[in-house]
Amino acid sequence: MPTRSAKKPQADKKWEAEFILTDSKSPLATADLRAILCHPQAWSVLSKEEQTEILALFPDQQHVLDAGTAQARPNIESLRNDNNFRHDCARFAQDLKDGTHDRDWLTEAWEAHERRKMGFFDEFEAGQFQEEWKVELPDEYKPAAMVKVKVKEESQGSGQGVTSVSVSENSTKLSQDKSPQQSEGKSPQRSEEMSPQTSEEKNNQEGEEKSPEEESEGASQGDVSMPDAYAVS
Repeated sequence: MPTRSAKKPQADKKWEAEFILTDSKSPLATADLRAILCHPQAWSVLSKEEQTEILALFPDQQHVLDAGTAQARPNIESLRNDNNFRHDCARFAQDLKDGTHDRDWLTEAWEAHERRKMGFFDEFEAGQFQEEWKVELPDEYKPAAMVKVKVKEESQGSGQGVTSVSVSENSTKLSQDKSPQQSEGKSPQRSEEMSPQTSEEKNNQEGEEKSPEEESEGASQGDVSMPDAYAVS
C-alpha cells in the first residue's frame, strides 16, 4: 500500500516582504509602526550594508548619533519625540490599508504624475478651480490653451467692431462729399430758376462787384451829387 508523502508546510504569505510592504491586508496596516521602528532590535538585526542604506535616507543628521563614523545610528529618543516621525508612521500605515502601496496602483499613479508634469490636466484643473471658487484666473496662471482661446475670441469680436465702424465712416464720408444740390437731386441752374433774384438784389450785387477804376469813372460822369451851397437856385 503506497504511503502518502507528508505535505511540506508552506511559508506564511503574510510575512513575505512583498506582501508586508504592499498589500492592504498587511500586518503593518494595523500595527503600531512607530513602536516597532523605535524598538532597539529593529536596528541591531540589520546588516551593516542595510544600516548604511537606511542612514542615507535620513533628510538630515538631526536624528543620527555619531554621524559620519562607523558607529552612526538613529537617535531613538529624539525620534520618539518628533511629530513628523509620528505623522509619517501613521500616514504609511493608513496608505497601506487604503491600497495605495499596491504595485499596480503605484504604476498608474506615476504615469498620471508624468502626464500632469507634461500639462495634460492643466486646462481641467484651471477650469475646475474657476468653477469652484467663482473667480477668473489671471492669464499668467492659465494654461496656454485657455489664453489662446480667449485671445482668439477677443480678436474676432474686435474685428466685427472695426468693420462696422469703417462702414459707418465710409457712409459719413460719402454723404459729406455730396454738395447740397446733389443731395437734393437738383442742378445749380435749376435752383437759380426756382429762386430768381430781384432787380434790386442784382444791382446791389453788381455795385459790390465794381472795381475802384469803375467807381472813379462813375464819379467823373456826374454820378456824385453836388453840395447844396453850390447848387443853382
